Amino acid sequence: MPPRLSVVIAVYNESENIGAVADEVLTALAPIGDFEVIFVDDGSTDDTADKVRGIGDARVRLVRQTRSGKSQAVRTGVDAARAPWVGTMDGD
Repeated sequence: MPPRLSVVIAVYNESENIGAVADEVLTALAPIGDFEVIFVDDGSTDDTADKVRGIGDARVRLVRQTRSGKSQAVRTGVDAARAPWVGTMDGD
Protein backbone atom coordinates (compact mmCIF):
# COMPACT_ATOMS: atom_id res chain seq x y z
CA MET A 1 0.00 0.00 0.00
CA PRO A 2 1.51 3.36 -0.98
CA PRO A 3 2.02 6.14 1.57
CA ARG A 4 -0.52 8.95 1.86
CA LEU A 5 2.07 11.71 1.50
CA SER A 6 5.51 12.06 -0.05
CA VAL A 7 7.79 14.91 1.01
CA VAL A 8 10.55 15.71 -1.47
CA ILE A 9 13.65 17.47 -0.18
CA ALA A 10 16.26 18.50 -2.75
CA VAL A 11 19.73 18.72 -1.19
CA TYR A 12 23.19 19.71 -2.32
CA ASN A 13 26.10 19.61 0.14
CA GLU A 14 23.73 19.69 3.12
CA SER A 15 25.40 17.01 5.26
CA GLU A 16 25.36 19.25 8.33
CA ASN A 17 21.59 19.73 8.09
CA ILE A 18 20.35 16.26 7.12
CA GLY A 19 19.92 14.90 10.65
CA ALA A 20 18.02 17.91 12.00
CA VAL A 21 15.80 18.22 8.92
CA ALA A 22 14.97 14.50 8.95
CA ASP A 23 14.17 14.56 12.68
CA GLU A 24 11.88 17.56 12.30
CA VAL A 25 10.01 16.13 9.32
CA LEU A 26 9.61 12.67 10.82
CA THR A 27 8.31 14.15 14.07
CA ALA A 28 5.95 16.59 12.37
CA LEU A 29 4.44 13.96 10.05
CA ALA A 30 4.17 11.11 12.56
CA PRO A 31 0.50 11.87 13.37
CA ILE A 32 -0.65 11.47 9.75
CA GLY A 33 0.30 7.81 9.51
CA ASP A 34 1.81 6.54 6.26
CA PHE A 35 4.25 8.91 4.57
CA GLU A 36 7.66 8.91 2.95
CA VAL A 37 10.47 11.45 2.88
CA ILE A 38 12.55 11.51 -0.29
CA PHE A 39 15.91 13.23 -0.16
CA VAL A 40 17.19 13.95 -3.66
CA ASP A 41 20.94 14.40 -3.62
CA ASP A 42 21.81 16.71 -6.51
CA GLY A 43 25.40 15.54 -6.95
CA SER A 44 26.75 16.57 -3.56
CA THR A 45 30.52 16.50 -3.09
CA ASP A 46 30.30 16.05 0.69
CA ASP A 47 28.83 13.15 2.68
CA THR A 48 25.20 14.19 2.26
CA ALA A 49 24.17 10.82 0.79
CA ASP A 50 25.89 8.93 3.62
CA LYS A 51 24.06 11.05 6.20
CA VAL A 52 20.70 10.24 4.57
CA ARG A 53 21.55 6.53 4.46
CA GLY A 54 22.48 6.70 8.13
CA ILE A 55 19.06 7.90 9.25
CA GLY A 56 17.88 4.31 9.54
CA ASP A 57 14.17 4.91 9.04
CA ALA A 58 12.31 2.95 6.36
CA ARG A 59 10.17 5.99 5.59
CA VAL A 60 13.25 7.89 4.38
CA ARG A 61 14.47 7.30 0.84
CA LEU A 62 17.52 8.56 -1.02
CA VAL A 63 17.53 9.34 -4.73
CA ARG A 64 20.78 10.51 -6.31
CA GLN A 65 21.34 12.37 -9.54
CA THR A 66 24.23 14.12 -11.23
CA ARG A 67 24.35 17.87 -10.60
CA SER A 68 21.33 19.23 -12.45
CA GLY A 69 20.04 22.00 -10.19
CA LYS A 70 17.30 22.32 -7.63
CA SER A 71 14.37 22.39 -10.05
CA GLN A 72 15.43 19.13 -11.67
CA ALA A 73 16.12 17.58 -8.26
CA VAL A 74 12.58 18.42 -7.16
CA ARG A 75 11.20 16.95 -10.38
CA THR A 76 13.26 13.80 -9.88
CA GLY A 77 11.83 13.46 -6.37
CA VAL A 78 8.26 14.02 -7.53
CA ASP A 79 8.75 11.38 -10.22
CA ALA A 80 10.03 8.96 -7.54
CA ALA A 81 7.16 9.70 -5.14
CA ARG A 82 4.72 6.89 -4.44
CA ALA A 83 1.98 8.90 -2.70
CA PRO A 84 -0.93 10.71 -4.33
CA TRP A 85 -0.01 13.88 -2.41
CA VAL A 86 3.47 15.40 -2.74
CA GLY A 87 4.98 18.28 -0.82
CA THR A 88 8.39 19.87 -1.21
CA MET A 89 10.70 21.63 1.17
CA ASP A 90 14.23 22.96 1.36
CA GLY A 91 17.03 20.90 2.84
CA ASP A 92 18.37 23.62 5.12
